[in-house]
Amino acid sequence: TKQFPPAPFAHNTQTTLTQTVHAQNAAANGVLGLIGDILDAQENAEIFNSYSMSGTPALLKGAPGVLRPADVLTGYGLSGLSIVAPEIEADIQALHNQSV
Repeated sequence: TKQFPPAPFAHNTQTTLTQTVHAQNAAANGVLGLIGDILDAQENAEIFNSYSMSGTPALLKGAPGVLRPADVLTGYGLSGLSIVAPEIEADIQALHNQSV
């Protein structure tokens, strides 16, 4: 008998399927993440980087420990920097003033 994905007409199932191209495995790695893993391995350097507007979608997930996670962008820039940005803003401005 043929295998079918669970809930084949559900929006979230279709989204995951198109990002991983593996209907029976909800935890499968994403297509772009796997391509990034291969490019980095081929060049023996980190040349692939990914960005996301909302978390890390399945599309960008590569093999664990091979590729670093996607940088998540918010309206204020990288989400990880928004917490420390007020603390380092003066230093950034001073560096900018030195270079101008």
